[in-house]
Amino acid sequence: MSGENQPIDRRYQIFISSTFTDLQQQRKQAIEVIADLKHIPIALERFAAQKENDLDLIQKVMSQCQIYLLILGPRYGELVPPKYEISYTELEYNLALKNNLEILVLQMHPDEIMVRRSHLKDEVEHEKKERYDNQRKLEHFHIRLVKHHRQFWKTEDHDFKYHVLKALTDNLPKCQKRGFIPEPEDPTFVDAAANEFIVDLVNELRGFETLYSRVSEEAEKKRALAKCFRERYANRIVEDHINLFFESGSTVAYVAKDLATALADAVHISPGGAPNIKINTNNVLAYLLFWLKMRIPCSPFPWSTPSEKKFGAWYGGLEKKVALNPDYKGTPLNEDAKEDIRKLLEHSYRPGAGGEYTLLLGAASGVQIGKNHQLIFRPNLDEATREKFRQELADCYGPHVGSYHNKIFKRFMYDTKVAMMLFLTADKIDCEIEVGKCHFILDNEFTWEQFYTMHPIAFCIGCLQSEKQRSIEAFRELKFQIIDGNSAEEFTAFVARNQVFIDQFEERKPQAPPVAVTTPTATAATAGAK
Repeated sequence: MSGENQPIDRRYQIFISSTFTDLQQQRKQAIEVIADLKHIPIALERFAAQKENDLDLIQKVMSQCQIYLLILGPRYGELVPPKYEISYTELEYNLALKNNLEILVLQMHPDEIMVRRSHLKDEVEHEKKERYDNQRKLEHFHIRLVKHHRQFWKTEDHDFKYHVLKALTDNLPKCQKRGFIPEPEDPTFVDAAANEFIVDLVNELRGFETLYSRVSEEAEKKRALAKCFRERYANRIVEDHINLFFESGSTVAYVAKDLATALADAVHISPGGAPNIKINTNNVLAYLLFWLKMRIPCSPFPWSTPSEKKFGAWYGGLEKKVALNPDYKGTPLNEDAKEDIRKLLEHSYRPGAGGEYTLLLGAASGVQIGKNHQLIFRPNLDEATREKFRQELADCYGPHVGSYHNKIFKRFMYDTKVAMMLFLTADKIDCEIEVGKCHFILDNEFTWEQFYTMHPIAFCIGCLQSEKQRSIEAFRELKFQIIDGNSAEEFTAFVARNQVFIDQFEERKPQAPPVAVTTPTATAATAGAK
């Protein structure tokens, strides 16, 4: 493999466009976020652009940018000199299209726009016609923006900076525009870029496209939940020799990274050849972090290579089975899937085998708790079919994922009956469900109610301070008990546990660490001796 596709840390010039007088605070916050991310904010604070050379300046500046960030509120904006008959904001949007800039839109929520537009009726009489004309122009402008990535915000949320941060961190890693490349401070990075072995390894990691991009999505929330988990459970894990399984995905990788230092000082191989804390994973990032960077004994489970192409996971051969379409009728797993799960459960080295004190660290694409299902349908799906899916999905609750093979592996994890902590960011609670792509893990044979009342389950949720109370209440309605992270930072976290998790994991008395370990290699050698 060549090194031409290796990831590059680019700095972009980001043009900030908005109406001026009503959105000054939002513009200021956008500038701060962009600068904090070490990109270059370009904000032409509104000047008296009445001359052609002033418009030329806007065009020149725009042509030198790579990203166009549009902040849209209730006003259409000041009109450009008569021959244009559009606002400066829409003119800047047209120039962004002309220059092929990456376009990101932060739009005030339509409900708030409607309320604020209605307040304009208090303006003086002679402005009524202009106000009506601008209303039509604003509506037309909104229609033009539908095709772009949009995020909606409300002034009452007091978290506009977060919306800017999310728009940039979600989209800039995918952007392939030419930008500025900072000169490396450490010559090691220059050497690494010329090393064909390192380049190949980096390209392999980058090849797991979904994992690679999601590492940067909601990163602050993921760091907050990882810190919360470490502060609450790390000492217990080390002192009681609790075995760990790290499931695939970017969120669990953050947990592994935060916990790694504590584990590096605690994990060692006993005279009998077994680690005092057994760590397994099917997470490529966690495996490399533990085994290569931190030199912590870590074994893959199931015993296979990371053949899953999006997340760099491995499922022990499950990924080779024919993937079934999502089922929203609550149909139980078929016998083929159940047999695959039985085989995984029979492995003597699987997490929790033999009743070992173990904690599973998992994740999901989302979890449906409330009754309001936000459904995303594929284009051109007729209304009768949509209504059919609405009725079926009204009874679907609990964790969901984006692939059939991941669903089956998660059912194996649940069937171990080992205590499990699921790590999610708050935006994954009652999030949008892509109909036809999203797989609910539970069904009529193993229901959501059975799962959250009888299975030893806990959730560690990373969130903004403004999201925390709402998220906590969702779990309190399920009778979960809460551990508040008590962070004074903008990003925080909490843990929600059911009583079974508390009884089976938190209040379980420690046991002596194992003196021997069964590995696939040892099993094969024994079989050969027979």
